[in-house]
This record gives sequence, C-alpha cells and structure tokens, in this order.
Amino acid sequence: KRYDRAICLRDIGELMEMIMEGTFHSFLTQEKYNQDMGDDERFDNPYDLMMVYSALIDAPDMAKFFWENSRTPIATSLVAHKIFLFLDKMEATWARIDEEMTEKLETSAREFERLACGLMTMCYHNYDKPDWVQILIVPLKEWGGLNLFDLATIIDAKNFIAHVAYQSYLTDLWMGQLKPTINSGRVR
Repeated sequence: KRYDRAICLRDIGELMEMIMEGTFHSFLTQEKYNQDMGDDERFDNPYDLMMVYSALIDAPDMAKFFWENSRTPIATSLVAHKIFLFLDKMEATWARIDEEMTEKLETSAREFERLACGLMTMCYHNYDKPDWVQILIVPLKEWGGLNLFDLATIIDAKNFIAHVAYQSYLTDLWMGQLKPTINSGRVR
C-alpha cells in the first residue's frame, strides 16, 4: 500500500521505537520536538539520524559514513546492528526469502556489531577502569537516555555482551563492587 502523505521524521522515530521493541523513546516523536524547537535547535548532531535513515534503506556504506561522524559511535553501531537484523527478520516475514539479500543484511549487522566491539576494546585498553565503565553507563540523550549497557542488552548484541568490558562491569555489579542506580527500571 502506498502512503498518501510524505514520510516525516516522526514516522522514522516511531519506526525506531518499534524496532527497539518499546525500550527506546525517540526524540522525534516528542511533541516538544515537533512544536517548540526552533530550526537551529533540531539537528545539532544529524549524523546519528542519517545513519538510522541509511540503515533503514539498506545502504550500509552510507550508514558507515555517518557512523564515522557520530558523537556516539559505539551506540550508533549497536543501533545499526539492530536495524540490519530487523530488516533481515522482515525480509523473512514478508516471505521474500532472497539468500543474497539475507546474507547482505546479516553481513551488515555483523560489521556494525564488530565496530562497536572494536571501539569498546580500544576504550578498555586505553582508559582506566572508571573511565571505560563511565562510557558503558553514561545516559545518551541521542538514544532516549539509554546507555551502552542498556542498548547492548535490549538489542541482544551477543558479541558486545560477551566483551570483556561489559562482562567485567556485570561481574562487579553482581559481586556488589559497584552500586547500581535505578532509573526508569534500568540498572545503571
């Protein structure tokens, strides 16, 4: 079915919320964003949004270009990973099983998860533990206030979850060496 209207940013925000299975609330769907903000306030960091768009239209090279310019590259790569997995799932749901397309989407998903893991490895080896833990737990306004720990869990990014930094933080939480704070039902 064709749409009788143009697709707007709110539609993209709603699609992202659906892809993230209700765990992410896009700023694009907020009334304040759509009404109160001036033009100069809306896109101080368009790269994340353009990466989402590029992934949604299955343009992994363009998505990688925008990812390279993101202020939140680890989170952005985790979200791209999720989008490509979602597209792969939709391909199967629509019964348009195209092995070449499936392989392309799975390859793109793996590549973006690999990028997230690579950056986390760099942080783990180049920063002291309090600094890389902060990278894992700082709320990211670009991603609905979620942090990397939340995103990886929600997205089920298995390789990122298996990363030594993620596992070390999880072990410290489990052993009581860190005091978690609860915000919106998420452990931080």
